[in-house]
Amino acid sequence: MRARLSQILGLYRSFLVLMGLFALLMSLFRLLFFLYRPSNSEGSLEEYFSAFLLGIRLDLSSLGYIFAVAFLITFALVFIRSLSVKTVKRVLYIYFFLAFSLLAILLVSDLLFFSYFGERVNIMIFGVIDDDTAALWEIAKKNYNLFAAAVLAALYLFFLRYVLKRAILDARDAGISVGTKGFAAISFLFAAALFLIIRGGFGMFPIYHWTRDVAADRFLNQISKNGVYLFVEALKQYRKSKKDEIDFVKISGFEGKIEEAFKTVSQRGEDFGDLWRYIERKSPQKAPFEGSNVVLVMVESFGMPLLKYQSEQFDILGSLKHHFKEDILFENFISTSNGTIASMEPTLLNIISRPSTLPYGQSVYQNVSFVQAAAKVFKRAGYKTIFLYGGDLSWRNVGNFFSKQGFDYVWGKSKILKELSLEPEKSVHDWGVFDEYLYSFILKTLSEAKEPLFIFAMTTNNHPPYTVPEHFKKEPEIPPSLQKRIRGDAKLFRKRIKDYAYALDAAGDFLDRIKSSDLFRNTLVAITADNNTIEGMMSYEDYIKESKKIPFYIFLPGGAKLSYDSMTPGSHEDIMPTLYNLTLSGVRYYAIGEDMFDPDLLHCGFNDKGIGVAPDGSFLLKEPKTGLQKRCAKLYKASLAVTDFIVKSQLKKGVGEKE
Repeated sequence: MRARLSQILGLYRSFLVLMGLFALLMSLFRLLFFLYRPSNSEGSLEEYFSAFLLGIRLDLSSLGYIFAVAFLITFALVFIRSLSVKTVKRVLYIYFFLAFSLLAILLVSDLLFFSYFGERVNIMIFGVIDDDTAALWEIAKKNYNLFAAAVLAALYLFFLRYVLKRAILDARDAGISVGTKGFAAISFLFAAALFLIIRGGFGMFPIYHWTRDVAADRFLNQISKNGVYLFVEALKQYRKSKKDEIDFVKISGFEGKIEEAFKTVSQRGEDFGDLWRYIERKSPQKAPFEGSNVVLVMVESFGMPLLKYQSEQFDILGSLKHHFKEDILFENFISTSNGTIASMEPTLLNIISRPSTLPYGQSVYQNVSFVQAAAKVFKRAGYKTIFLYGGDLSWRNVGNFFSKQGFDYVWGKSKILKELSLEPEKSVHDWGVFDEYLYSFILKTLSEAKEPLFIFAMTTNNHPPYTVPEHFKKEPEIPPSLQKRIRGDAKLFRKRIKDYAYALDAAGDFLDRIKSSDLFRNTLVAITADNNTIEGMMSYEDYIKESKKIPFYIFLPGGAKLSYDSMTPGSHEDIMPTLYNLTLSGVRYYAIGEDMFDPDLLHCGFNDKGIGVAPDGSFLLKEPKTGLQKRCAKLYKASLAVTDFIVKSQLKKGVGEKE
């Protein structure tokens, strides 16, 4: 028996060695995040130490779970005499091989996610998984060295096999002779140590429940986190979101007082017996551009931060430049979310984004016909309504979902190819048709229309793997001031810049064609973006102020001008109320946002990652500093509560209760 106990203690010793080795590897992996360190990242030596110390403690905590299972398997040898030590070693070898392989996958996924989105892994990872698999594979082939990745993976597996063979299969006994009591004492201490490692200390709460920052610098707070726990938390949120179990009314502080949230969103100071009346609006009795065609284009990843580097050499705006100067451009506008579908849906549903939730079209809401949907408002006013996506309608279930939201026609890549008689080999990239063809299709549809049209269009260029048509040769020369802000692969960044320039040039050319045709007199064109995902590839002077900025541009029929403040803050929920009031006369509608031209209301912008914009500047929604920012933070919480209330109130019927 003593010999058996000595063998078990030998395995305990191997566990300690393996834990130390993989804790070191996880720390080295954390250093890789510094490849994406912003140039303006600041922190004291103490803050760097605190960030890495917290990271090490979280790494050890996640490893503790792996070794806790191994400890229980090994401890079974004491009670099951028929179980040989050799058999347990084989079981442990397989267990550790699988566990450390999975650990590597999670860590690499976290790093890749951060390299693209500029954030550690979160619920959006499941959105990536839900994307077009074939397109994702093409992105991987074109943007990453898969051969090098395969070699590194093979080397890691070889290393893992070698280490586990030495540490587990070839584990020697402890070289000491202990009795049952001595072994029990050592095992108790080992188990207690694992318990403390998993908890991360003696505090009231386990370390993985900590959410406090360790530094003033955002980047340092990011790298202190642990990819395993982040993935577990993302999985929990994903499961809750699938069942729609997240209570945003409660989270926002309006549990039991939902009418207060509606009143806050209303901004009118009136009392109604019906909650829906608070978010009911009416367009002007005589809209200035009544009956005009309305085209809203959401340009993929068209973030504003790059535009500050616009110059003759770095002509990123291209043919869009003169339109931005001539027409209406709101420059203090932010996206409601960081994902395409997570911004598209709220825009077309007149609500804000609910953080950490699945797209409506892929959740329990996929068959709900929402009463406040924008296309229904235009349809009631006599418009034909068209949803146009440059890619496949199966993506994120957009075809099925938006066909229920008031659109007369829901068209995608196939319709564009057919109507324009295009050859797929020359006109399609991995995610859809090149943007120029989507715009050509819009022009064709407008010119053939016999009644006013509302067209919502989503482009697909300016997206990995950054493919542009062969005829587009323009390659903006990256200035030194931007060069120093590039994170990650500089070659890949240049590809992105070229695709970005193509997307903007295509939008500008579309406007040129509108303005030089008969459509000039009767068509309103609005251009915005879904998000600014280039933030994962560059750093900013002021992350909070710049990272979520997107444009909201409007061309009015006949080149008309309106008085406005270009720095009026806003976000996606404000787009539709603005367009309604410009083109629809005396139409009632429901909306969370407001008309951007109304000077009598408080205007704010909200991004679901916790960033807001008030009339006096951008801020963290959880840390408002000025009076205006505090009012905007309250308005955000109320808007989130109202959004949650109105979508859930329509879930049971499958259609809006007010329809």
